[in-house]
Order: sequence, then structure tokens, then C-alpha cells
Amino acid sequence: GTPELRAAIAADYRRQHGLEVEPDAVVITTGSSGGFLLTFLACFDVGDRVALASPGYPCYRNILSALGCEVVEIPCGPQTRFQPTAAMLAELDPPVQGVIVASPANPTGTVIAPEELAAIASWCEASGARLVSDEVYHGLVYEGAPPTSCAWQTSRNAVVVNSFSKYYAMTGWRLGWLLVPVELRRAVECLTGNFTICPPVLSQLAAVAAFTPEATAEADGHLHHYAKNRALLLDGLRGIGI
Repeated sequence: GTPELRAAIAADYRRQHGLEVEPDAVVITTGSSGGFLLTFLACFDVGDRVALASPGYPCYRNILSALGCEVVEIPCGPQTRFQPTAAMLAELDPPVQGVIVASPANPTGTVIAPEELAAIASWCEASGARLVSDEVYHGLVYEGAPPTSCAWQTSRNAVVVNSFSKYYAMTGWRLGWLLVPVELRRAVECLTGNFTICPPVLSQLAAVAAFTPEATAEADGHLHHYAKNRALLLDGLRGIGI
């Protein structure tokens, strides 16, 4: 990634989460989809068991299965807001080599409370499992939901995946990023060089502008629009007894 974009992303973590992130920890990817492929290849070997919530984003399962990993689906219901917990992970037998969480989640839209995400990250560190935190929908949280937190607030052993496609509404620019632990950076760099070389430079130049106050105000305006649409839908569903 360009130095300017990596620095802008690192600075945004300082503003949003009070996190000190060095630009060298930021890897720019060809969308979050490219980020997941790089992450899974760098983190897991054939036969590794990787746990994730069900229901969940189908691409996790598809990519992991294609790479020869064993997908361990954890049934999650309304009692845990359709999210896994550290207690659920501790019950897995045999143990897993990886855990994927998404907050806010796709398709359920639920958020893992900060204290639970911290517990999951701590459990992963203690058990030697690699945590992959999908934070693609950060910024798209409605009033009343728990606040979103970043996995790196608890564990720098986690890989964080994010994207310009959702909050920034830059879907077609095909741009995302990773926060990568030190020991994985060389592997991710080599994989990137063999897959995509680099994301489109024009997209990276445009993405720097996404962190300006003007762009943030526009993105927040999108969220207000989504909230109005959501309220209309909820009212309509209640009106027909759902």
C-alpha cells in the first residue's frame, strides 16, 4: 500500500479507538475479500480447525474449505445475539487453530460487546488460536447497539480485516486493509506479491480523502439515511404483524 494511505488508516485508529498503530502494520488489500484470502493463507495450514458463528458470512466457509481447512460452525441464537462467546469456544473439542468473528456481523447485523470481544481475544491468546476479526461494518451502527471495538485493543496477535466498501461506500474501488501481527507480515507481503502485486494505486489515492472531515460527514450522512430506511421497514413489518 502507499505510505500515505497506510499512515491515514493508522491515524484513524488513534482517533476512533485510541489505538497506536504503526503504518507498517497496515496492509492494503484488493477489497476485504482479497484480505480474507491473504489472511487465511498466512494463518492456517491444511487440516487446521477454524471456528466461526452460524449463521455467518458464507465466504469464510467457502475459502477455508477450498484451502483444506476444517470449518467448525458454532450454532448461535438470540441468547448470544447470534454471536459466539469465549465460553462457547472453550467447549470446543478437539481444540481449534483459528477463530473468526464479525462485529457488526453479516447477515445478522449484531455487535459483539467490547468486553466479550476482549474475552474472545484473550481466550485465543491463551489457547494459541489465531483470531481473525472482521470489522468491515464498523461505523454502521445504529442507536441502541453496543459500541464497536477493535480486536487490537486487547490482542496484537489478532488479524483485523476492514474495507472501504461499507461505511465509506467505495464498493467498486476494490480496496480494503488488514492490521497484521509482526510475525505474519512477511508471509502476507509474499502472498500479495504473487496474487495481486498491489491494489489499484488510483483507488489508494482516492481513499486518502476518505479520512477528511468532509468525507466523514458525508459517510455519517449515509448512516442517517440508512437509519431512516430501517425505521420505515421496521414500521412496515410491525404493521403486518411481524
